[in-house]
Amino acid sequence: MQSRIEKNSLTKYRSLEKIKIGFVVNNLVIGGVSSVLIHLCNGLDQSKYELHLIVLSNDLEMEKIIPLKAHIKKYTFNYQFIESFSLFSYLKSAFNFRATKVRAIEILKCIKELNLDILHFHTLPRQLIIGQLALKENSRLKLVFTDHSVRLGQGEYNLSTYRELIFKKVMIHLSEHGKKSNLLKKENY
Repeated sequence: MQSRIEKNSLTKYRSLEKIKIGFVVNNLVIGGVSSVLIHLCNGLDQSKYELHLIVLSNDLEMEKIIPLKAHIKKYTFNYQFIESFSLFSYLKSAFNFRATKVRAIEILKCIKELNLDILHFHTLPRQLIIGQLALKENSRLKLVFTDHSVRLGQGEYNLSTYRELIFKKVMIHLSEHGKKSNLLKKENY
């Protein structure tokens, strides 16, 4: 059993450690999400945070316009996105853990080696399955999802069928536009 002094020392030590954050983005093409993410990474205090940018493709045009600061570590992958946007395809890719694990094996290996505290997704919701797989390897990992646009609206379909599987243990942040949409209304769940 640890003494009170040992626990306080351990807490002080942990508070001196940098928080390790991995930001996941589909690409860094010229556009709003890429710009927001690069500005976010560049603006965070490097004395408090160890930052890792995980880019799921090799499209990096925005970085030529807004360079990342040197302390931000970047990892690029050639993740095979499913191109179909039908509801069936979308749900299938959101739940098919085995197929995603095969497609994302290098990404998952990278995330495991980084031993992150926070994994923050700036992707389509269906890429959150990568975070769910990473969570199986690191139960203390916190998943965050920021939706930069609204792809679901009133009269389309609701999220109740896969909300519990995908968004369980995930903090979701929506843009102001997303907050005003019908997506978060209780009747959609």
